[in-house]
Amino acid sequence: MKKLLFILVLAATLSGCGSDGSDGSDCTVTDNLDGSATVSCDDGSSASVNNGTSCSVVNNNDGTATISCDDGSNVTVADGADGSSCSVADNGDGTKTISCDDGTNITVTDGTDGTDGTDGTDGADGSSCSVADNGDGTKTISCDDGTSVTVTDGTDGADGTDGSSCSVTTDTVNGTATISCDDGSSVTWSLPVSNCNIIFDDAYATLGAGSSALLYYTDYGVNFESSTGYGIIGGDGNGDPGNWDIEGTNGSAAWGLWDGTHSISFDTPTTGLTVDMLRGFYDVTDLTVTASLEGVEVETQTFSLSGAFDSSTVTFTEKLDKIEWTTSTIFGLDNVVYKGYYCPSN
Repeated sequence: MKKLLFILVLAATLSGCGSDGSDGSDCTVTDNLDGSATVSCDDGSSASVNNGTSCSVVNNNDGTATISCDDGSNVTVADGADGSSCSVADNGDGTKTISCDDGTNITVTDGTDGTDGTDGTDGADGSSCSVADNGDGTKTISCDDGTSVTVTDGTDGADGTDGSSCSVTTDTVNGTATISCDDGSSVTWSLPVSNCNIIFDDAYATLGAGSSALLYYTDYGVNFESSTGYGIIGGDGNGDPGNWDIEGTNGSAAWGLWDGTHSISFDTPTTGLTVDMLRGFYDVTDLTVTASLEGVEVETQTFSLSGAFDSSTVTFTEKLDKIEWTTSTIFGLDNVVYKGYYCPSN
């Protein structure tokens, strides 16, 4: 058997040496089971060799080699044909195809997963640990396996610097708000223009009957001026304190006025102003309200009031910063709508 293996090794060695020659015959080796083996080739030649015989190989330099053994036997073999080059393509369906240059191919199927291995042995239990505060700025961590370690509390970090105190101011004239801080820093931004509405119920609830509309609404950039009086009234819905015989159009409260000259001015010019005029004890006939901008008249509106609880909405289309009128009778007004930067919350 050793002889057979030796012959195969020699044949493989010769087939890999030297330059490519012409195609030779394919040969096979048959173990005769009697201490000998027979080499048989496609060209019809054959030779039998005995186990234990020492052999040598001579390259004939013509694409053949001769194997000669001590027992006098020999055989000449030709170099084998070059093998084919092959490639493997994954078919994406659990199979792969092996294709060779000689036109042969074969499709093979992926093997099934092997059986899961047995679970490994459980590791040893870890130690349970506890922490003790030593009362001196240290703590000791002790574990059941006898190990322990003492750690020291970290030092306190440095105190941060004090923050600045800041305040917010609103400029209703220029439509801006500013945050100013003690460290000298500040930031200013533009306020959005909003549709504002003064309905007097908030002032009545806060200050009560007879209170000044100017006092309550001046912080919002709206100034109510009267040469005589009166002030905020509760209206019929609040029991008509003062017996004005007036009911507001947006909530019950209103601005009650005696005879004289009255005005509403705005710190910032506004547009789209509307005011609801309210009849009191007496009818009002053709009362004219004048609108102005920086002291120049821009528009006038005239209204009349007749019958109990009558009202009339006066609308101004021009840009203005003041409206003014003079009356010889008692009446009121409510629901002042305008565009502004800082509106009452009502």
